[in-house]
Amino acid sequence: VPPAGKWHINYFPVWAKGPAIALALDHAGVDWEGVHVKEGGTMETLLEDWTEVKPTTAWGELPVLTVPGLSPIAHELTILNYIGRKCGLEGKDDSEYTISGQLMQMGEDIYNALVRVQPTSFDPKTEIVAAGKTAAFWSNSDETKHNLEQGVAVYLSHLERFHGACDNG
Repeated sequence: VPPAGKWHINYFPVWAKGPAIALALDHAGVDWEGVHVKEGGTMETLLEDWTEVKPTTAWGELPVLTVPGLSPIAHELTILNYIGRKCGLEGKDDSEYTISGQLMQMGEDIYNALVRVQPTSFDPKTEIVAAGKTAAFWSNSDETKHNLEQGVAVYLSHLERFHGACDNG
């Protein structure tokens, strides 16, 4: 049973490590709200506010989940595991539990691949774009390439095969 009271997830107002947590909290029926380092403003003010907030977090990073009666929880996968455990979403048996863990890790692998090549407001990655690595990530489907050179299609292909092997429709 999840602890009573409102839970808070603190993250930047960007689509990266926060959405999976928000979806899990919603799915679990937890009373929660998102707290951003800075609502509105510019990227510069967001970064200025983050410089003040960063030293106050346990690991110097976000996301951080605050649950009544518990120390703040950091790191996306730890937060997701906690939500699964406290809300009974970790799976009915070992098979479901390990399937969930593998899918979370594949999500992390895809995220890490994106961080290497995809320009963002924080990091325009001009040299990587000029070298064609961003375009290659979005178009490359060669499964024989080293993992660091694989495109998103390869990750999605792995997910399709895994889904089929799970025999869950």
